[in-house]
Amino acid sequence: MAEPFAGLLAPQIFNGNYEYPILVALALLCMPGIFAGGIRKAVTEALAVAAAERGAGAGLVRHPSAAARDAWNCRFKSLLALLAAAMLFQRQRLMRFFGLVVLSFAITALWRPGIAPIETARSFFGVHRVAEIADGKARILYHGTTIHGAQRLRNDDGTPVDGPPTPLTYYYPGGPFAEAIDAARGCSWRFSVMSPWSGSVPGRWPAIARPGSSGRSSRSIPEVIRIARDPRLFTFLSSCAPDAPVVAGDARLTLEASSDRYDLIVLDAFSSDSIPVHLLTREALAGYLSKLSPAA
Repeated sequence: MAEPFAGLLAPQIFNGNYEYPILVALALLCMPGIFAGGIRKAVTEALAVAAAERGAGAGLVRHPSAAARDAWNCRFKSLLALLAAAMLFQRQRLMRFFGLVVLSFAITALWRPGIAPIETARSFFGVHRVAEIADGKARILYHGTTIHGAQRLRNDDGTPVDGPPTPLTYYYPGGPFAEAIDAARGCSWRFSVMSPWSGSVPGRWPAIARPGSSGRSSRSIPEVIRIARDPRLFTFLSSCAPDAPVVAGDARLTLEASSDRYDLIVLDAFSSDSIPVHLLTREALAGYLSKLSPAA
């Protein structure tokens, strides 16, 4: 039952990876003797643990200011240490142990120091989160635990940022990616980008492509495309390249199906510790090379 639930039902029900702690909690309920004293007693013990710890954890469910963040981080770590110690001492009282485990999952899920979640979407490829950081001065797109784009919203004095958005994170001006883009400035190059981005790369196209150049395309998944095109979340596309062609679907498959050839193919599809092996095989690399123009 666990595999169908995690693989088929959970992606349709949850917008986050909530099935993992749920399955761990359910596995604990299968321990021998957990209901030895009766279901009523077991539930009473679990609720007593939650009530005793709720006050300690309630204050952590907030987004503290930068000045108070270090102190709150210290409190959070102290609470987790206390929970771990309590689990150790209550390991023989199985229902109390279960309640402590559930509580630790809840606290770690709700505690996001300095991060204000805005939107969460889930796809076959993982969980995508949009959040504001640095007290609302920047907005970021998470794919798992990896940041796949960021946009500065306010200056240090709190005033809104004027002008076209500047790519941040590993797309920042002066970085390796920017150097590759600058080398193509003014040329009629044909680009293809394979990435779960926030619009940073296609948003730079007007600055690097000669007027009238064609063959620029970006490949991503529908959920990320929707996020990147929403000007309420990110404005790279809406303000810099509103007509940028975007292909929805698996990057490798859509590239193979394309009849176009490109001078530059950007592969930026890594996410946290999840390596997209299907994009790095010999067959995949041969497919990329077959899509490059002879001049490339």
